[in-house]
Amino acid sequence: MSNPLAMPELQEEPQSGLLFRRLIGTTTPRARLLLLHGVGGNETNLAGLSNSIPDDVEVLLVRSRLQIAAEGFAWFQVSFASTGPVINEEQAEASRRCLVRFIEALPELPTVIAGFSQGGILSSSVGLSAPHCVAGFGLLSGRILPELKPYIASPQALRSLSAFVAHGRADNKLPVSWAEKADSWLAQLNVQHETHLYDMGHEITAEEVTDFVRWLESVLTPPDVASGQPWQGSHEVRAFVSLVALVAAASTCGAYVLRREAVAAIPVSVRQLFDFGRRTFRQMHLLLIAPNGPAALQKAVYRDAAGIPSALRCGPC
Repeated sequence: MSNPLAMPELQEEPQSGLLFRRLIGTTTPRARLLLLHGVGGNETNLAGLSNSIPDDVEVLLVRSRLQIAAEGFAWFQVSFASTGPVINEEQAEASRRCLVRFIEALPELPTVIAGFSQGGILSSSVGLSAPHCVAGFGLLSGRILPELKPYIASPQALRSLSAFVAHGRADNKLPVSWAEKADSWLAQLNVQHETHLYDMGHEITAEEVTDFVRWLESVLTPPDVASGQPWQGSHEVRAFVSLVALVAAASTCGAYVLRREAVAAIPVSVRQLFDFGRRTFRQMHLLLIAPNGPAALQKAVYRDAAGIPSALRCGPC
């Protein structure tokens, strides 16, 4: 959002009870960015970051529910011992679940969640436990809670997730070792991610914002679309898009049905991509049940280098 916006009024999302402010540019949003404040702050702390976000990405500034000062809030209480931070696990888990409900209640858009310090902690908690809700998360001067381990999603579910880790080498609140631990853990989980270390303390710098926005664009925009070049994707990806296109072509029928046995015949790599795209199909109400389907697709056959079999076709309406 290139032009500074007046701070909008607080809104309440009824399912989660969370308060938030919605910043939008002049265009219809194609994607969404949630920004979470750190401990002792509030939702306005990261409003300045929105000036660097593209106009067609709506920004939601979310306020936590735990009030610890007149204008200060936290996602959970924390104390610091010689062995490191000690958190209130019950509060951290309640905040994680609350944010998941918040995202699930919003109109569907490609979504990234990011935050500073404790806000980054919650962003990683949401991303790693509920990757169906977000395309990626930004961990800015934060850490991944060891207590999150029991809630981490399956390796298959994490395939669609991307992460951005940024930390200051001179951070005196959360040492840079937390970023190194996050990098290692994400690698073990096979989560696609970038890790950036900066000559800074516990803060956000212009260089970091530039790197974050570049990463954000890469997550929210397919590479071939961003470059303006013809699609150069793999056979499997092109096959997957063919499936999307065929379902979209049948939109006038009002029901999109594929035979179970046909789906089972698709190569494994394509089926994995199909699973990866279930959120996209939600918007088109694709139903994987037999036997009826659009008459317009009765004779349709997928012919792609990925080898999708001719058995994959719809039955009569």
